[in-house]
Amino acid sequence: MLSQFKKAVLASTLMYIAGVSATYAAEEKQYLISAKPGKEVCVADQASKSQVCVAGGNFSHDVYSLKIDGSTVLKGIDDQLSEGLAGNYQNQAITFVCAAQNIFPKETPEATLAEVQRLMPNSPPERIKTIAGLLGPGPMGMEIGRLCKASSNGQAFITVQVMFD
Repeated sequence: MLSQFKKAVLASTLMYIAGVSATYAAEEKQYLISAKPGKEVCVADQASKSQVCVAGGNFSHDVYSLKIDGSTVLKGIDDQLSEGLAGNYQNQAITFVCAAQNIFPKETPEATLAEVQRLMPNSPPERIKTIAGLLGPGPMGMEIGRLCKASSNGQAFITVQVMFD
């Protein structure tokens, strides 16, 4: 009897995650948060009951965590999340990647502005102009943020644009 109950709970969980994955594949909703030094900042998605949090380091590594139903499923520093972390939640394979978004100056200020807009589609226009203005002529680029995605079975269920202040 207990075994049948466990199977029923597992089956409903798998259906729920698959449904959430399919919903997000169709919608591709993306959230925006800003990392704050010394403070944890989170954004939550109600449909998938997931949360992406970033604790900005004071001149040290930022720590990123993926929470589902209030439980931390995956957690790591920025260097680890560049490659991605893998784990399981209720027997579902989960991956969590926070890819660095680096930008380099282009031939003209207008081209640089266009590139910043492309990389930061959800950012306010004044923030985009400020970052583009910081990228003067020359080879020096900067990391402007990270794009974090959590996936189950290859389908993203939460995508968060993390911007650095």
